[in-house]
Amino acid sequence: SFKERNLAATFVGKSVGKHPATGVLQAANGGLSIWGCSGSALLTRGDNAFHITPLADSFSATCRIGTAGTDRLELFATRDVLAIESAILDGDLASAERNPDGTSRWTFVRQSGGTGENLAATATGHYLITLLPDETRFRYAIDVHNPNRSRRPFEVRLRSGEHLQQVDAEAAYEVVDGAYRFDVPPGDITLVLTGQLPGDAFTPPVEASLQYLAIENHPIVRPMIGQGVKRISAAEVSVPIQYRGPQAFLLGKGESLRWKKTKLEALHSVSYAVSGIRHTFFVPAEGAVLGESVFGIDNQGASDVKLPLAPEPTYASIQGEPLLMTKSADGQLTVPLSAGKQEVFVQHQQSIRRFLGFGLGQLSIPQLSVPATSLLVTINYPRQWYPLFQSFSTRTRVWVPSSGMTTVFLVLLLWTERVLAFLGLPRRQRWTLAVSLALAASGFDLFAILLGIADALLSIAWLVPQLKREKWTTFKTITAAAVVTAGVIVFVNTVSEQRRLEGFGLSGGGLASNSAMPMSEDAKTYLDEASRNPNALQLGNSSRVAKGDYQGLPARFEMPDGERHGYFGQEMLSTARPHAVRVLLVSSGLVWAVGMMLVAVALALLWRNRMELMEGLRTRLATENVGPAISRPIING
Repeated sequence: SFKERNLAATFVGKSVGKHPATGVLQAANGGLSIWGCSGSALLTRGDNAFHITPLADSFSATCRIGTAGTDRLELFATRDVLAIESAILDGDLASAERNPDGTSRWTFVRQSGGTGENLAATATGHYLITLLPDETRFRYAIDVHNPNRSRRPFEVRLRSGEHLQQVDAEAAYEVVDGAYRFDVPPGDITLVLTGQLPGDAFTPPVEASLQYLAIENHPIVRPMIGQGVKRISAAEVSVPIQYRGPQAFLLGKGESLRWKKTKLEALHSVSYAVSGIRHTFFVPAEGAVLGESVFGIDNQGASDVKLPLAPEPTYASIQGEPLLMTKSADGQLTVPLSAGKQEVFVQHQQSIRRFLGFGLGQLSIPQLSVPATSLLVTINYPRQWYPLFQSFSTRTRVWVPSSGMTTVFLVLLLWTERVLAFLGLPRRQRWTLAVSLALAASGFDLFAILLGIADALLSIAWLVPQLKREKWTTFKTITAAAVVTAGVIVFVNTVSEQRRLEGFGLSGGGLASNSAMPMSEDAKTYLDEASRNPNALQLGNSSRVAKGDYQGLPARFEMPDGERHGYFGQEMLSTARPHAVRVLLVSSGLVWAVGMMLVAVALALLWRNRMELMEGLRTRLATENVGPAISRPIING
């Protein structure tokens, strides 16, 4: 009893084996004292804690308890204390708090019979109503404040026909006349009631000065709220909101709220988005065309994606993890998806037609039902192929001679024509021969260099007599010769450098302007397409499988880089129809044969006009070497 000041604690328990000292209570700020123990256990005090040492396997010990105050007792028990029961005649168990680590706090307060101890408990209601397509749920959180020093009853009466399913409260309750009567301890406590609300109206279950109500709805449900209730911000209600766009209200004393629920028709929506797609093809000299596709997908609700079986898939993975390829009932490749952003990687193969040194075909690309923000297509060719024609969607690329190749052809054409005019060939013959020689030189470096040297020698043969006739000084003659020699050297280096950049080599053909060398036309095209499609360019990093991490089927092939390339980019490519890359290729052997044919034609024309060329050369050299006639006076007699 608090009044008699004879508080006591009885410790009852069991011990097995040895009987070590076990902590049971902590002395709160030194305000707890225990003495006068008797029984089959020994109670000792350590560092701010009391320990009990059993003297038998089953023990019981009773001790006197004294506190700094006489109207409140707080006990802080260790994790070894399972429970505490109160037997204080004029005291109540005000609160019992159990911590996650197993320790607990128990507070006992003295009852008082004064009139000031019968104050009514106050409450604040935070109500949440969730409107779903097939039901209506509620969650009532009622903050109760008991100003008394002892427990007091608090009544909650459900007035809206609620079907209560769960009660979460640190207070015992009982059902009395249809109301839930809680035995609330002194201080503050929160009562949480959840369940279903069958009607379309709400009346607060308690009498309170502040009643906060929030109504949230499923996206396909739209409520129509009755008028006459004050609206507030949803953040002021302080309830957990699940759906967007809740409505909040402040209810006064005696007010209620009604609503009408309307179910909306959901429109068709896309369950995933495609940020980028990257397709890469390799067209070998023989065999099937290899291809791989990387899809950047942001999934928000799809279970899988489906790809057509054309081209034929050979390998599939998601985020670098290989997948067992399966097809659905409609004959499509099915790839399961997880939520969020991910990359789907697929390898495939198909064929093109090859005949008489040409290649012709359509490279089908696998596509999803959702258009991609950006798409990048890369076609790799080995050295055996030269692309003449490439087309994708609305874009077409046709092979044209490069600017360097055109410059070499025009320089050799005009230079050779002037040299042949110097040798006295008729206009038709010299233009025919000059065109054939320039075409042959455009196809082979060695022939271009030999033709340049021949033109330079004939130009020097024409230039030297002109220098003599003009009585130039030795310095001017040496300077002119040096200029001509430097021009020949620069021309030869230009031809060699142009062939190197264009990927010709000494026996290359004139269609090598699509090579993959730095700063070639393909490199410029790649930079241009990549800058316009950054989402597609970034794909492929997570699709790589580390060596040794994967063993099994299906097997994955490595995509060759090739020597020549073609690039196409497209934003928001339509998925209403299938798309393919159309190509027309010519083999390097056929290009070499055409070049050799041009050389043979040029040599044949030279052989046919050899007599005229030799006669013109002898005539020009003889004419230029004859000195000017000396006039002498004639003396008669």
